[in-house]
Order: sequence, then C-alpha cells, then structure tokens
Amino acid sequence: MGIVCSNHSDINGKAYMEDRQISIASVNQVMCLDDSAPPMAFFGVYDGHSGQDCAEFVRLNLHNHIFSDIDALVSDPQTTLKKAFAACDKSFLRSATEDSEQIVYSGSTATAAFFLQSTVYVAGVGDSRAVLARQGRAMDLTTDHVPTIQSETERIHRAGGSVVRGRVQGVLGVSRAFGDIEFKLLKEKSWGSEFAADLISVEPEICVVEIQPEDEFIIIASD
Repeated sequence: MGIVCSNHSDINGKAYMEDRQISIASVNQVMCLDDSAPPMAFFGVYDGHSGQDCAEFVRLNLHNHIFSDIDALVSDPQTTLKKAFAACDKSFLRSATEDSEQIVYSGSTATAAFFLQSTVYVAGVGDSRAVLARQGRAMDLTTDHVPTIQSETERIHRAGGSVVRGRVQGVLGVSRAFGDIEFKLLKEKSWGSEFAADLISVEPEICVVEIQPEDEFIIIASD
C-alpha cells in the first residue's frame, strides 16, 4: 500500500508504561493472506489504566479477531470491527477471572485505524484520538467517550449506573473501554446493586474516510 509509519511512546514519569501500540503496514504480508485479498493495513493505540494487562492483551489479540474472517471484513468492515471489539473484550474478561484470588481490574481505551485499499475505518472506544491532516488542516476522526456526553450519560443511567463528578460511579473517566471488569461482569458484586446492562461499553464508534490525494498523514495518540 506504500504506507510509511513511525511511533513514539513516553512513560511521562510513571513507574511503568501502561499503554501499547501496534503497527502493521502490510496486513497481507504479516497475516499471510491469499493473493486475491485487497491491500490492507492496521494501526492501533491502546491507552491502559489501572495496570498494563488489558492494553497488552488488546495489542496481542484485537487484530487477530479483526482478521479472522477476511471475507466478512472486506464485505462489511464496520460490522466486523464491532464484532471483533466485542469478542476481544469478552476474551479478556474471561482471562481476567481465571484466578479468582487475583482478578485483573485493568482496562484500556482503543483507537484503531484499518486501511482497506483507499478507505480508512477508524474505530474507537474511550478518549484516545485519531486526526487526519488534509490540506494543512486537522480533521478529527474520533470522539472522546466520556461520561459527561449526554448520550453516554443517558446510556449509563439506563443501565442503572450514575455519573458522579464527571466519572462513571465516581471512579472511571471514560465511558467506553476494554476490560474494567468491575463495570461489566462483576458490576453487581462491585457496587452492591442490580444493573440492566454493563456500565462501560466496548462498542466502537467508527469513522469512515476515503483517502484523498491531498491527505498528508494520520496521527493516532493517547494522553
């Protein structure tokens, strides 16, 4: 595809790096796809919180879920991406409870850019961001999923949760993420209440962009 990529990370004074990234400039080569498959590329940034376990799991597994069915991916990229996010999250939550005496409570935002020929699909949960430079101007490709957005607040309330001081249950500052088992599988146990649905969603918002000759680059980043 002729894509050139680079990456940079900064631990920013923390004791260890919680974030992860992945760059696959040629999916066809790395995933050993059939010659008939159209050219594809994949890039992801995963901003971990409460530990690095979830971000590392997503780095190792999300793209495998996405590329597990190439025919489905090519015919309906958006549905396939949403299913892959859900499947990866389910797999992580299952692994997080394998040791009942040492449950993993970490979580991770995710912004993934999937290139299919001349189209890019940017799927995001949480507050990691993607920006496209087009004719010298910045074009946002993601929306921050925070509890104070009206649609997110309403979803959390419908599930039986609350937004306190701008955070889900007064704790988490993002409303969509991988992991965060205390807001999903263990929500009743964690908060001592009954809920109608998970408080944190892993359904990505997807932006579809046709790459134009005047497009310069895309930045995917986390704070």
